[in-house]
Amino acid sequence: MEITKELRTLAKCTSGTLPVISVYLNTQWRDQHQRECVTTFLERHIRHARALEPETAAARQSLTWDLERLTQWG
Repeated sequence: MEITKELRTLAKCTSGTLPVISVYLNTQWRDQHQRECVTTFLERHIRHARALEPETAAARQSLTWDLERLTQWG
């Protein structure tokens, strides 16, 4: 898979009225310290995103659901 092609495809996506969250992480570190740094990075940014206040209830619900999925995945 060519990452440039994938990024171009993603760049064409539109969300309509709901927010879109994109996360690109290198999770294949062999070093435990590097893996912990990636986890810390993701957790910090998820906390920042949780502090956002989308304008509509649907957008808030979408953001909450997406951040939960990212938390479980990360």
